[in-house]
Amino acid sequence: MSYMMGTIWNEGRRRSSPRIGVETFCTEFQQDAMQHAIVTDLSANGLCMLRPIGGRHGRTIPMEFEIPEVDEVLWALGEVCFDQVKHAPPNCTIGMAGMVRSTGVRLIGVAERHKRLLREYVMDTWRDLDADINDNWLMSASCYRS
Repeated sequence: MSYMMGTIWNEGRRRSSPRIGVETFCTEFQQDAMQHAIVTDLSANGLCMLRPIGGRHGRTIPMEFEIPEVDEVLWALGEVCFDQVKHAPPNCTIGMAGMVRSTGVRLIGVAERHKRLLREYVMDTWRDLDADINDNWLMSASCYRS
């Protein structure tokens, strides 16, 4: 069966697109109430947010959030992938007693225009971050060493 090794390398991966770290506000709407959160990372298909402990939510969350550096509010319906209680990062004032809920959300209902804006922002930012790291890769290639 070794001939099959590597043919389904992506099967175990949960994420298929790059994620970038951000810090932007998010508002979620649950049962006629608003709750604020902080988005900590974005991808073209989802996000992770830090929320206060407490309160109930369903499997889907209607929300709005801003893309950093873009003057556009995105409205979306998200499906909860995970919901964990953990220690708050330093300087985070959203949780009680140093604890927050970290919630991973897959975006399932987003307007096409907003999908495109989010995808372009994530890919452009990721490419710029990656370019700083791999800027000199050709010059250090082994074929040019003497």
